Amino acid sequence: MKDIVLDSMIALNLCTPIKPGYNELAVWLRDEGIIRYCNYLYGEYSRCCATSPSTTSIIYLIEIQNRKGIAGKISNEQLKAYKFKPKQLRSMKSHLKDHPILKTVLLSERKILVSKEQNLIDDLEGFPGANCVCGTEIDQINYNAEG
Repeated sequence: MKDIVLDSMIALNLCTPIKPGYNELAVWLRDEGIIRYCNYLYGEYSRCCATSPSTTSIIYLIEIQNRKGIAGKISNEQLKAYKFKPKQLRSMKSHLKDHPILKTVLLSERKILVSKEQNLIDDLEGFPGANCVCGTEIDQINYNAEG
């Protein structure tokens, strides 16, 4: 399953894909990729992208995936069931409000995140046994590779 987690700043770039690679990402998400998200991320997407009429906006792409029957959403129950150990919580740099994003990545199949939040990236790259792939731009990630 080719899934990926995008933070809201990356999702915002999909609304007007001027930066190199964003049109290709939108086509990949429309045709074969899966956007992994949770309610918290969907709320962020809605705040930054809901009014975009673009066919490359993340809200539009999620709707296309929902119509195809592709379930990319991580449920609240799944997030609540995933518990961090106290030692892990103490070592995390990211804000508590961003922990649903961490859990969404850790619950995804390929554990890929593209985010502008360096603390999120640091937490995931240092997470024991997770082997997460993270970057601050989409061209840093080979998101369309098999696996």
